[in-house]
Amino acid sequence: MVYNTSMIAKWIRWQGLIPFVIITVCIAAFWLLMADSLIKMGIEKAGTSALGAKVELKGADLSLSPLGLTLTGLEITNPDEPMTNAFEAGRLAFLMDGGRLLLGKVLIDEMSAEGIRFDTKRRYSGAIRKEQKDSKKKSTPAAADKSSGTGAAGFEIPDVDEILKREELDTLKLADKVSSEIKEKEAHWNARLKTLPDSGTLKEFERRYKEIEKKFKGSTVDKLKAANDAKQLQKDIKTASDSVKSASSDLEKDYKNLRADINSALKAPERDLSRLKEKYRLSSKGAGNLSSLIFGPKVDEYLGKARSIYSLAEPLMKKSDEKPKKPERGKGVNVKFREFHPAPAFWARKVKTEVLLEPGPVVGVISDISSDQAVTGKPTTFKLAAEGLEKTRSMEIKGAIDHRDPKAPKDNFALNVKDRTIEGMRLSSSSDLPITIRSGKSDTVVEAQVGAGGAFRSSATVKVHSAEIESSPSGSSIAKAMGKAVSALDGFSVGVKAVGTLSDYNVSVSSDIDNALKSAVGSLLKEESDRFEARLKDSIREKTEARLAGLKDDLKGIEDKKSLLAGKSGSLDSLLGKSSGIKADKLLRF
Repeated sequence: MVYNTSMIAKWIRWQGLIPFVIITVCIAAFWLLMADSLIKMGIEKAGTSALGAKVELKGADLSLSPLGLTLTGLEITNPDEPMTNAFEAGRLAFLMDGGRLLLGKVLIDEMSAEGIRFDTKRRYSGAIRKEQKDSKKKSTPAAADKSSGTGAAGFEIPDVDEILKREELDTLKLADKVSSEIKEKEAHWNARLKTLPDSGTLKEFERRYKEIEKKFKGSTVDKLKAANDAKQLQKDIKTASDSVKSASSDLEKDYKNLRADINSALKAPERDLSRLKEKYRLSSKGAGNLSSLIFGPKVDEYLGKARSIYSLAEPLMKKSDEKPKKPERGKGVNVKFREFHPAPAFWARKVKTEVLLEPGPVVGVISDISSDQAVTGKPTTFKLAAEGLEKTRSMEIKGAIDHRDPKAPKDNFALNVKDRTIEGMRLSSSSDLPITIRSGKSDTVVEAQVGAGGAFRSSATVKVHSAEIESSPSGSSIAKAMGKAVSALDGFSVGVKAVGTLSDYNVSVSSDIDNALKSAVGSLLKEESDRFEARLKDSIREKTEARLAGLKDDLKGIEDKKSLLAGKSGSLDSLLGKSSGIKADKLLRF
């Protein structure tokens, strides 16, 4: 076959083809040279915006055949601690579905995540210039403040003034409530008294009675008329008297109730004294706050770190509730057609993970990380484990993030660590009672659940055994006795419970270490406890005495109204008695 080269030359417009080829080559070269940098910048910008924390990436490597991406040096800053990374990954590598990617969806069958770390130090601040929500900034401190004495320092008899600054007295709250009730009742009775017979009504009854007496001295006709008037007067006085007596009865009931409330308020200082004495007095019976004093700071620290890590995943788990905006006139509408094989915008079916923790590397699988679990019908689950680590016999981390129903999410987490070696762990840095575990082993079990509205519940048990504990306090004989008792222990257990919401939870800490401390210092504390109780009693009386005395003054207004109604009732009864003596059969004498 012979081709006509002159004819082909006429078909091809070289003046257009050559620039097209040059431009295409330039675009391809630019993409190949700049794609990695553009992807890196895009991930950093989008991640920072979505998480509210600075996201940094050391490098990104895009491969076209097969289509995949490798990320190295990923760091996500803790928004509450800019000099700390909440999350760090050494390497993330995965392949993507090219067809789905053209539809704007990232589908990953398998991802490799290596060198995952939590709570690592940064070389420079990761703070971002973005206004953070108050709830995020204040969540952990707020929860710490509500814990059962956690984070307190010192092991001496508590300072009474400091206690009364921290604690609300029920006496003052009850006094305010009773005072408010008295004012409400007084306002009610001021209004009701206006509806009852007043002094003008009594004077009118007196005038009518005197007029009847005058008619009684007149003719027979006048006397008959006087008898009828007397009958009507008696009826009117009886009606007025009944209304006053009914009001007086109701007022008496209110007065008795208010008196009972005042008497209860007068006894409230004793209840406040018993409550605070039991909570703060370090005695053989009431030293239950020592567990919080010793372990509280550690508990607060770990809960804060866990909350920061969980908060990073929250933006990814929230499904947008925004309704599509009405399109502007003259512009098209994006129509979403039904998919035969629907998929979320992001879905990583399987992530092989390596997490570097203090005891050693823990490996496992995270399944079904997606942007919309309602579409996949699968929750995100994870299970990581390790055995035979250098300082830990075994460790297992497992759980699920289930947001298939956005209105009823169910997240759970479990940690089980066995035979972790402890070396030089400082439990308390207080000079009053320093405690260090020189050596030993521990078993830890942690469980946590997060539900709708951020409802949060967690429990943890730590058992320390085969331990060598050192405590050499300087100072009072009480502290030395405590130190000696702690040093004699070869193990103990600690229980922690946290209940509430992620931004506002209560923490309780308990430990069998309290029993040893109670036995050691019970006799020494009796004298100090008695003095503490006396000071606490005097301080509560000083703070509440004037307020309670004011309640009696507040009640004087009600008492004056009682006297007023009693006077009115007596006057009406007197008038009724006098007017009852005027009868028609006594007036007519033929």
